[in-house]
Amino acid sequence: FMMFLFGLNRFADAKRAYAEKESELVYDLALKLQEEIKAASLVEDGYSRNFSIPPKLENFDYEISIDSEFLTITSGTALYTVRIPNGTGSINKGPNYIRKEGGAVYFNQ
Repeated sequence: FMMFLFGLNRFADAKRAYAEKESELVYDLALKLQEEIKAASLVEDGYSRNFSIPPKLENFDYEISIDSEFLTITSGTALYTVRIPNGTGSINKGPNYIRKEGGAVYFNQ
C-alpha cells in the first residue's frame, strides 16, 4: 500500500510539472507576440516584418485568438490574455506578416 501511495504521489508531481511547463510556454509565447505587435505599433509607417509561430509549443497543442485589443493563447491547461495595440487581421501558427500603414497595424493582410 505504501508503494502505491508513493507511486501516486510521484505521478501527481510529474503531472504538475508537465502543466507548469505548458503554462510557462504559453505565457512566453503570449509575451513575445505582445512585444512583436507593440513594436510594430510604435515604429513609422512602412514597417513590415515576417515572423513565424511554431505549430506546437514543444509537444503541447495551443490556439491563438485576437479579440479587439486582446491576444489570447490557450492550451489544454493554460490560458493567457495580454493587451495589444489595436490591429486588423489575425495571427496564425506558421508564417505571419505584420505591417504598419496609415498609422494602423495589420496582421497577415
